[in-house]
Amino acid sequence: MRGVTLYVGTTGTGKTHAALADLRAQPLPRVFLDLGCSKLLESVPQAAPASRKALPAESRWVPETVEELEAVLENLYKRGNVAILIDDCAALRSPRMLAKACRLWRPRNLRIALTTQHISGDIDQAVMACDPLIFAYRCTSPTSIDWLWDRFRITPEENAALPLGESFELSF
Repeated sequence: MRGVTLYVGTTGTGKTHAALADLRAQPLPRVFLDLGCSKLLESVPQAAPASRKALPAESRWVPETVEELEAVLENLYKRGNVAILIDDCAALRSPRMLAKACRLWRPRNLRIALTTQHISGDIDQAVMACDPLIFAYRCTSPTSIDWLWDRFRITPEENAALPLGESFELSF
């Protein structure tokens, strides 16, 4: 896992499962920002807003506004030394703190995993500039399919043939 890792694909392809497994392999406290109220994440206890104090091994927040998301990300950024999953990252846009955390992941010792369905529209250029590792699961958005072809020469047929839980590992 790099400092910033993207898991992209249509609903039910395994991207959140993979992101969880990768984050759980990190020797850091893990915070799951559950923007889509995932059934997969609901077993992780919800926590009070992040602070710079000790975090449990795993905790989950369900921010409901951009302001709440920005506040949690800012606190986690200031704290450092944490692995963060933002599941369904396009549900609430947080360009300021997310971009800052992605740019400065190394000095803050952050590992940031983002899941989304639409790579070409959901991921800001500031995040893409941080050289993320990308796991591309089966995509159904025509623009994402075009993006995969334009940048990595993955054909629509190769994309459509990806089995459940399988992905292309991509890097710039």
